Amino acid sequence: RYDPEPLWLLALAFAWGALVAVIVSFVINTVLAVVVSIGVSPEAGEIFGAVVSAPVFEEASKGMGLLILLIFFRRYFDDILDGIVFAGVIALGFATVENVLYYGRAVGRGGMEGLAVLFVLRGIASPFAHVTFTALTGIGCGIARESHNKAVRIILPMVGYFGAVLMHAIWNGVAVMGGLEGFWLAYGVLQIP
Repeated sequence: RYDPEPLWLLALAFAWGALVAVIVSFVINTVLAVVVSIGVSPEAGEIFGAVVSAPVFEEASKGMGLLILLIFFRRYFDDILDGIVFAGVIALGFATVENVLYYGRAVGRGGMEGLAVLFVLRGIASPFAHVTFTALTGIGCGIARESHNKAVRIILPMVGYFGAVLMHAIWNGVAVMGGLEGFWLAYGVLQIP
C-alpha cells in the first residue's frame, strides 16, 4: 500500500517460485531421496528427503530468486519489508505448484478421502508454511539491502537462509516422524504463533 512493487516484478517472483524453484528442488530432492532409499532404506530415504534435502534445496532455490531480485532489481528492493514481500510471493508460487503435485499424488494413493485430508493439512491448516520459512531469507536480504556494512550485506542473507532451513527442517521433521499427531503439535506450537 505504501510502497507497492510493480506487478510485473511480483509476477516474475511468483514465476521463479512456481517454475525454477520447484523444478530444481524436485529434481535434486528426488535424486537424493532415491540414493538414500537404495543405500539405506525406503524409510530413511523418505525422512532424509523431507527433513534434510527439502529444507536445504527448496530454501536455496527460493533464496536464489531473492538474491537475483536483490542484485538485479535493487531499485525495487528497498528494505526488510520488501524482502518479506518478495520472499512471500516466491514462496507462494512454490507452494502453489507443490500443493497441486501433492494433491494429485493424494488422489492417486488415497482417492478423494486422501485428497480431503491433505487439503485440510496443506491448503487450510498450513498454506503459509513456505512463506514463513522463506520470509527469514527475505528478512536477511532486506537487512543486507539497508546496511552499508559489507560483512552484514554478505552474512545476513546467509543467516536468514540458515534460519529458513532450520525452521523448514523442524516443521517437516515433526510432521514426518510424528505423523498426523506430530503435524498438529507442530501446527499448534510453531505455525500458529
